[in-house]
Amino acid sequence: MDPDAALIRLRRAAEGIDSIAADPAQDWSGELIDVLEHVAALDEWISRGGFLPGDWRTAVRPGR
Repeated sequence: MDPDAALIRLRRAAEGIDSIAADPAQDWSGELIDVLEHVAALDEWISRGGFLPGDWRTAVRPGR
């Protein structure tokens, strides 16, 4: 599991949903599935003691 790659794919899928959500005729189910899969993978990874993605490690400060 590469949490950095998963976060990149998660962000891209979210951007895809955001860009096509304005058009109700668009099918964004593929992007939604990607988001769900990557959230689940990151949750499992972190819950089992895996490290956070780099962007999240730098943003989290203990005691804040």
